[in-house]
Amino acid sequence: MIEHAIPEICAARSNSSKVEARRLDQTTPSADTEESEGRFLETEFTYNSDGIEGNSLTLRETQLVIEEGQTIRGKSLKEVFEAKNHPEMIGYVEALAGESGT
Repeated sequence: MIEHAIPEICAARSNSSKVEARRLDQTTPSADTEESEGRFLETEFTYNSDGIEGNSLTLRETQLVIEEGQTIRGKSLKEVFEAKNHPEMIGYVEALAGESGT
């Protein structure tokens, strides 16, 4: 029975992500700058990666955790720290890749 619900859940999450992405983009003060776009992509990448693992933070909540260090009422610290640590992990992997020349 759950196998039939999975595509519907994924579609609902995707649609929710698109709506929140538009809303998040509107709250970004300088969306034209490269730095701002990089932060947005980092936030969206974290949101999607953590969502695959079952994290229930919304895109906006993920942004608040990453950019402002906020904890989110009603969400577990595990979910908050997943979002907080994800960009740091990406930076670490990029640094390792840069050191190895690949």
